[in-house]
Amino acid sequence: MGLIVTQHKEVYFDPDRELLVNTSIESNPQSQRYNGVLVYSIFRRLHAQSNGQNNPGDGNPLIFALKEMKGYSISDEEWRKFSLNKSIIIKQIIDKYSEFNNILCIPSSNSVVYATALSISECSSFKGPVSIQKHCFEKKTISEIYDSFLQVEVPKKLKKLANKFLADMSKLKDDSSSVFEMKAVDYKIRPYISTLKLVDGFYVNPNQSYIFVEDLISSGSTITSAIECLIANGVPKENILGISLLSKI
Repeated sequence: MGLIVTQHKEVYFDPDRELLVNTSIESNPQSQRYNGVLVYSIFRRLHAQSNGQNNPGDGNPLIFALKEMKGYSISDEEWRKFSLNKSIIIKQIIDKYSEFNNILCIPSSNSVVYATALSISECSSFKGPVSIQKHCFEKKTISEIYDSFLQVEVPKKLKKLANKFLADMSKLKDDSSSVFEMKAVDYKIRPYISTLKLVDGFYVNPNQSYIFVEDLISSGSTITSAIECLIANGVPKENILGISLLSKI
């Protein structure tokens, strides 16, 4: 089960072929650990072609359509077809972890993360009420990224890339309001950049458990950063779980 993309960039559910995204219940969820914390992906992204077009990079027509980016679109009717399997896969995950108290949304410019968090919260496997927090993390400024990256030790083979990154950031760091964006950063050094911080005044209770939600995994740096924020506030790794709508390729 995958998707079809028309020449007009309209995304449709394909029940017969696994193109670009594997949405089948049998093949999902995917999982891997980041900094010792288990992170699940609801749907698995694939290297594939659709209508003869390559789709390079870490994007995907489904996430582009949900975010209304790059000219892609998906109707509510078609998204409901994906959502049937999504709900079943989420339940498979939550059936193993019924004690979580909080769902934290990783910052996004659209509603994809919150909608996924809402689907998770509605899972009947939870034993008690679950709170969704939309405004818990925020992206660091370029100045904060620059200052923290100065303290990072990267492997010798990445020194040239790291120095270029610092040089690029130094030109922008004086604008204290400029929020850092990862998109233009080379993948090789992304794992060494911590992109998130907790919103001022957001309280993390070390005695509670947390699920954080992401829309798509690329390098995993954002996920690792979210985990670091929670661990730094006393939350044990076993009380943290991650769920992403789409997996890493």
